[in-house]
Order: sequence, then structure tokens, then C-alpha cells
Amino acid sequence: MSATDTIRSNRKYFPIELKKGKQLERGEYRYLTSNGVSVIKWMDKKEVLVASNYFDPEIEGEVNRRDKDG
Repeated sequence: MSATDTIRSNRKYFPIELKKGKQLERGEYRYLTSNGVSVIKWMDKKEVLVASNYFDPEIEGEVNRRDKDG
């Protein structure tokens, strides 16, 4: 069974290394993996935190963003 979801940084057992890390620029990300579960911190306009045992954060891909007006 696989799962992926957003999480909050005040969640029990959330990695301290991701809480206290340096501020990321837009588009940057950091991640930690333990026991097959990855926690990814990604910066968009705001910080996005995702936990997953399905996606591998070491595999990078590029995404094209759409303009707001079209």
C-alpha cells in the first residue's frame, strides 16, 4: 500500500533537520528518507511539506508552470 499526503511541520516525529533548515528559494526543495518514507520540503509561494512512501525524491523532473493569464 502506498500513500502520499501533505503534512504540517508541528506533526509528531517531523524531522527537525527540515524544520530548522535554511530558508529555501522558490522552486528549491530538501528531503529526508527513513524506513521507506520520504519527507519533502518544497518552496512555492509558501512552504509545502509532503510525506510519501510512493514517490522517490531523488528522481528529478521539470515542470512547466502556466501563466496566471492563460
